[in-house]
Amino acid sequence: MADESIISFTISQEGSAGKGATPKTFSLRSGTGNLVRIGRAPGNDLVVHHRGASQYHAELRLLPDASGVHCLHIRDLSMNGTGLKTAANQKSPTQFRKKVDQPIQDGDILLVPMLLKAALADTDRTWLKVTVQEQGAAPPRPPGEAREDRAGAAPASAAPQQAQPAARDGSGSDQDEDKAAEKSRMQFVELLLKTREVSAGTSYDEARRLLSNNAVWDAVDEATRREGFEIFVEH
Repeated sequence: MADESIISFTISQEGSAGKGATPKTFSLRSGTGNLVRIGRAPGNDLVVHHRGASQYHAELRLLPDASGVHCLHIRDLSMNGTGLKTAANQKSPTQFRKKVDQPIQDGDILLVPMLLKAALADTDRTWLKVTVQEQGAAPPRPPGEAREDRAGAAPASAAPQQAQPAARDGSGSDQDEDKAAEKSRMQFVELLLKTREVSAGTSYDEARRLLSNNAVWDAVDEATRREGFEIFVEH
């Protein structure tokens, strides 16, 4: 069996939206399927209370990079995206591609969410600073142990009940499907924002009566509609 790697890291919440949050430390081991879940739902390993964050916003894993060296990766799952500020680029954050595992480094800052309402400033996001404490070869497992639990993450009882989808292979068809879904989500958000009758005092049921005959309304599923409404109308 190939040598396995292990990483220990801390995530601290910064920015006005993350004030007062206690930093959390995690440990991940390669070859186990371990991950750290980030999002607004209580069952996540790291809970972000920003209204613009998705219930299950992103995941962190220890995976090999292009050269085969194991390092921390992020997979964005969200509606409003996840941004990145690096030590070398603090002024112009970039946005992670959705549902693609991408490497991150010690000192990187994750911006949750990337997309904000026009009235909000960059500091209104939750900033998640990643600090790596230790990284290297993992100690041998006990004989007969096939895999271990999610060391350092939230206890199993606190994990989301529904398993997250398996990693995609990045094929053209998967990417096309993701682009189409993202386009539909953005069109739905634009529909909400451009409809004058939909405002902060509008209920979801009222919005549905107004807009359900529009093809854009039916182009996304119910969960996406409710999440988009909550973020862009109730927020």
